[in-house]
Amino acid sequence: PRDYLGPIWANNLEQHLIPNIRACQSVEQAIGYLNDKAFYDFSCGEPYLTPSIDWRLDFLRRTHGVEVEALPPALSESPYVLRKHCKTVAGRLLSSDFLNRLAWAFRLQKVLDFPQQPFGIIEVGGGFGALARVFKLMHPQARIVLVDIPESLFFQHVFLRASFPDAKHQYITRADEPVGDADFV
Repeated sequence: PRDYLGPIWANNLEQHLIPNIRACQSVEQAIGYLNDKAFYDFSCGEPYLTPSIDWRLDFLRRTHGVEVEALPPALSESPYVLRKHCKTVAGRLLSSDFLNRLAWAFRLQKVLDFPQQPFGIIEVGGGFGALARVFKLMHPQARIVLVDIPESLFFQHVFLRASFPDAKHQYITRADEPVGDADFV
């Protein structure tokens, strides 16, 4: 990893991600560890959580005209995210990270016309799958292809498979493996 990722990511892999992959016994444990170390997300706990969520809700309102309470109930934080980084607002589980991803999705919707029929999205460097999850919740007809280093793909696969148990998932491990009709590749 030092050759292609550099020393910082190589150290993260050796000291944190690979031991977490080997030790985790559940989706909650794996994703909670990542959240606690702030590897792939913009999470925080109190005393910063409430002002962070309030600011992001205001940002969504001002910038995108989005009232979170008016969105479908499924558009909320995942139950697999560390609870100390979440807050229930108007009956909806929220985190700073989820609201960031939601704002990114709405920003893209301002400049891209997402079709009602099936379409594809490719995400390079998708962390643990939080943005892919938000996109799939907003656009269930989307097929999402994730490209990343193997360790990150592990977390994306685990998180998205748990978040969408009825979706089709394909984890490609070889360059010559054919891509099927999965919802997540």
